[in-house]
Amino acid sequence: MTVDPCLITALVDHWRPETSTFHLSLGEVTITLKDGATLTGLPIDGDPFIVIYQMMSGWGCVRDC
Repeated sequence: MTVDPCLITALVDHWRPETSTFHLSLGEVTITLKDGATLTGLPIDGDPFIVIYQMMSGWGCVRDC
């Protein structure tokens, strides 16, 4: 599984913790467990999928995306 730092940054910028939704140009959007499973291709049931992710040293330049 590859991580797209630009996508993560865009999602974080649009996340509103007060309402647990993303605020996009089309309105408020929330993501469900099924949405996440569809986007990642990971099953909802079964054994857990665990990823240990180490932060990239150039993470600060993500804003340039």
